[in-house]
Amino acid sequence: MKAAPMIGIALVFVGVLALAYFASPVRIMMSAYVPHTVDLNIPIAGGLSLACGIAILFLTGPGKRQ
Repeated sequence: MKAAPMIGIALVFVGVLALAYFASPVRIMMSAYVPHTVDLNIPIAGGLSLACGIAILFLTGPGKRQ
């Protein structure tokens, strides 16, 4: 297996984990106690990672010669 699809799969995995962590019920409950802080770095990084991973997988999919 080439390196590009493995990197794409890893980025998709990390993106899904970051978005799942941000939307977890524990984090939502904790934000009720600290209403003045909004951590936007996790969903932005997770979304970018997911989008880049999907793009890499799409561009290096089966049938694509490099």
